[in-house]
Amino acid sequence: MQIRATKQSNGSLINSGEAERKSRGQTNLKPFPKGVSGNPKGRPPKHDTFTSLLKEEIEKQCPDDASGKTWKECLVIATLKLAIKGNATALKELWDRVDGKVPLRMNEEQGPLEIIVTYDR
Repeated sequence: MQIRATKQSNGSLINSGEAERKSRGQTNLKPFPKGVSGNPKGRPPKHDTFTSLLKEEIEKQCPDDASGKTWKECLVIATLKLAIKGNATALKELWDRVDGKVPLRMNEEQGPLEIIVTYDR
């Protein structure tokens, strides 16, 4: 029995059986015609993820609130009350939500950043 090795373009060697399997698998590869999707129904919807369940529940009426507010409205009021009492985390969240996060600024006095990459062989 004789096994032949074939050299690939990347320099590695593969035996003849593996080369035959690779070439057979590539013969039936054809691109989809223009205007035809390979996945016509698209990605299936995510139904029971934590985020989707939370979005659904947060819009419901809060049972602890007599005035009929939703959970979302109750959470906003609770966060505001925490911020007024001095809770730094609640205050930062409110500022980030209302004004947007403060962009990080580079110190222009330092000049450009020098990156040194070394390779060990």
